[in-house]
Amino acid sequence: MDAGIIEPVRLRSRIERNAAGGTLIRQVLGRDGIPDEPVSAVVELDDPGAMPIGIALVDASGGRAARTRRGATAFHCLWCRDERNAAVWVGSGSEAAPSRHSISPGDTVYLPGDSSCAIGPGILGYEVWSTMPKAHPGTDAFRPIPTHGLERYEGYNRQTVCAAGPHLALERWKVTQPLALPVPDGRALFVTNLVEPMAIVWRGGADLIGRAESRLLPPGLGICTFIPDGLGYLLVSYVPDLLADVIDPLREAGHTDAAIATIGDVFGT
Repeated sequence: MDAGIIEPVRLRSRIERNAAGGTLIRQVLGRDGIPDEPVSAVVELDDPGAMPIGIALVDASGGRAARTRRGATAFHCLWCRDERNAAVWVGSGSEAAPSRHSISPGDTVYLPGDSSCAIGPGILGYEVWSTMPKAHPGTDAFRPIPTHGLERYEGYNRQTVCAAGPHLALERWKVTQPLALPVPDGRALFVTNLVEPMAIVWRGGADLIGRAESRLLPPGLGICTFIPDGLGYLLVSYVPDLLADVIDPLREAGHTDAAIATIGDVFGT
């Protein structure tokens, strides 16, 4: 990227391998460049200089539970081999043993900084975690369990706020018409396309984001418009202003504070 020109950035990803992984990232998501061998995660972002959050595609299909990363984390379920028996085990600093919770595609579990999670075998997911050295430990009022998120609409595009807390937020967009995403002043967005290739247009340029590919939308980009070829799905991650980005829009969409509190440690600061 030339000096002075702001445009979406494709970051280099990193492949992780261990016994918990499989081949779902390549087979189910259709991600190019993934070897035909067990892969536990494709880490898309782990550079605190770019954003103070990390992001990975996670494959836990290798036959045993996979641990999530430590600290404030959101785990979003994309696909399950056996939806009736898919589960995660969640524990917090106040519990003696982790609790089992069923999880389905589209569900997300938000974990405060003092919690941990093990993903049951046969699950493909998307993980977002804080890279802050001392993530917020959570409040006594919040208990991490999988939820399906809260919805609002912009035109015909459906936004699901999957998870939110002081250090991270995760949204899922069902895109049926051009979606204009403003990049907040002084902050960045990280966007992953889940299905068919989608056009990206910004002031001064255009690009194509492929299936299961990601882009960093850096501060100063302004408005970035995503144009689907039919139906598109995007995951959007960022460090939120909880009131402006999460609470107020969901209240305006008719959601109660009790409902908003289920998606994460939203009212804990």
